[in-house]
Amino acid sequence: MATTKSGHNVTCETNRTSCDLTELLCGQSYSVFVKAIGKTCSSIAKMTGQLVTEPCIPIQITTQYSVTIGQVQWDITKGANYYTVTGQTDQGLTTSCVTNDTYCALYNMNCGQMYSIVVTANNFVCQNVSTSTEQVLIVTEPCPPNNVQTNVNCQNNQGMVSWETSFGAVGYEARFAGRDGHSLSCHTNATSCSVEGLHCGVIYHTNVIAIGEKVNSSRSNTVLLYSAPCAVGKCTANLDCYNDTATVSWSPVSGANSYMVTAVSADGSRVSCESTEHQCNLTELECGQVYNVTLVTISDHCRTEKSTNISFSTRPCKPSRVGVDLQCGTSTANMYWEESAGVELYMATATNMGTTLKCNSTNSTCQFSNLTCGDTYKLSVIAYSNRCYSEISSTVEIQTEPCKPDGLRVHGSCNNETVLLYWFKAKGASAYIVKADGNLGYSTSLKTNNTMIETNLPCGQLFTFTVKAQDDWCDSPTSRPEKYMTTPCVPAHVQSFTRCEQSLGSVSWAASDGAESYMAIATGQDRHIHTCTTNTTICTWNDLHCGETYTVYVVAMNYVGSLAWNASETAEFYIVTAENNIGHKVQLSTNDTWTYISEFHCGQEYFLSVQAADSVCTSRPSPPLSLTSVFSPFVPKSPVHPPVSPAS
Repeated sequence: MATTKSGHNVTCETNRTSCDLTELLCGQSYSVFVKAIGKTCSSIAKMTGQLVTEPCIPIQITTQYSVTIGQVQWDITKGANYYTVTGQTDQGLTTSCVTNDTYCALYNMNCGQMYSIVVTANNFVCQNVSTSTEQVLIVTEPCPPNNVQTNVNCQNNQGMVSWETSFGAVGYEARFAGRDGHSLSCHTNATSCSVEGLHCGVIYHTNVIAIGEKVNSSRSNTVLLYSAPCAVGKCTANLDCYNDTATVSWSPVSGANSYMVTAVSADGSRVSCESTEHQCNLTELECGQVYNVTLVTISDHCRTEKSTNISFSTRPCKPSRVGVDLQCGTSTANMYWEESAGVELYMATATNMGTTLKCNSTNSTCQFSNLTCGDTYKLSVIAYSNRCYSEISSTVEIQTEPCKPDGLRVHGSCNNETVLLYWFKAKGASAYIVKADGNLGYSTSLKTNNTMIETNLPCGQLFTFTVKAQDDWCDSPTSRPEKYMTTPCVPAHVQSFTRCEQSLGSVSWAASDGAESYMAIATGQDRHIHTCTTNTTICTWNDLHCGETYTVYVVAMNYVGSLAWNASETAEFYIVTAENNIGHKVQLSTNDTWTYISEFHCGQEYFLSVQAADSVCTSRPSPPLSLTSVFSPFVPKSPVHPPVSPAS
């Protein structure tokens, strides 16, 4: 009888000295007892040691796979001391591993294979007996595709790749890795595929992987794919203006063996050159043309042609039909010429006595401003294009408008209506127009070729004078105005009368244009002077000497200083001086015992004094009198009127 600790018993009976124990359980350790049975008695003996059965068969086997490595797992098996795992293909390839655990890794499994997995449980009594019966498979990844080949379509830069079938593959992925970092891929279940959008002039490292049901293959051997050469990108054209040639240069492109450059003008003129370098020379170019450049990149298998969007203009023609219009009164001149095709810029110049003005234009006109007055300018124009310039055009000349006259001055006399005007010579002037406008409506214009002119103007008006210069085409700006007040008109209709009993004498007159006030002067034969100032048209003296005959004067005044004094014995003439506090001094001489001073500055206080003089000596000045000026045009002296003879 054999029994386990768990109570499982197995027995056998025999009349011999041995018997077979059947239906033993796997993975158990039995204690064995032998019982001898007699007719009346029995005895029991225990076997030394234990009866160990074979391990149980491994079950619940699972697998995992990554490239070249298979992982196998199972449930723990009773009675097993260690396990042997074996993988075998139909082609006879095997791999195995031994472990004390319930998992084991199978290494160096070949691609494209199907391995049948068997797990055997072993102990120290039984080996290679307890083998799994489950059908367990490990399918490895497909092998990398072989005989990979590439090709390129030059017209659309399409890449193509093909390969041989890989066992176990359910699809394929082709990968294109460009040396510039660009990458493309395509997927298929056939043995070829293509991609679009290759970068030009790039070498692509191409490989293919086979896609398995669970694990993909490693990459195939790498094959190079050469895309079509690039069309030239950066392209420049440098023109030699003087030799009618252009050097076209470009950046190098990968895979190109040579380059062909063609330039075509708008009228169909064509020139070309070919080079293995990165530049070539176009010769015999026509002037005044715009050439468009096309560049073809040539490799062993492809020709890539592309318009470069580069154009260049040959040396422009000399501008023709050049002219100029002077804009009077604006210090500007508009220059014009016939515009030519292909010109990028016109540069006009105006030169005068070493000074050059410049004006750039993209059309057929250019305006020069701030021209100096009264000068002769020579104008010309050059056409610029692509860093080249034409010959200088024919020269045209202009005479700018005369300069504005400066320094206008007006001088007149209190004794007449004659006015003298003079000014500085204006540059460029051939004549001058003088304009005089009076405040009472009188206006006149005078023309002269000189820088001074004399004219008679009506009395009693405040005149504004201007002058402008003329030449054959233009007038200058008008000068700064100068004002001048002509002498008040001579009082008319003067009548005098006396009142005998009161020694009074009176005089009346008609109002005078330009007069602000009047002074009536009565001079007796005894040389005594009697004055009367008024802003009306009548004046009366109440201090006339009896028995005298007086000569009466009436003077019209407009704020001009006047001074009268008694006669000095032996005096041949008198010197009158007027001086203000800032040094302005007016001095005159007269044979009379009264005078007028018209050169006062307005708004100034003057101190007036008189000195008697003869041909040898001059007296000391009289005590000064103060006079404040208001306005100072010239004032004429009134005519002499009949004498007044008061009663004695």
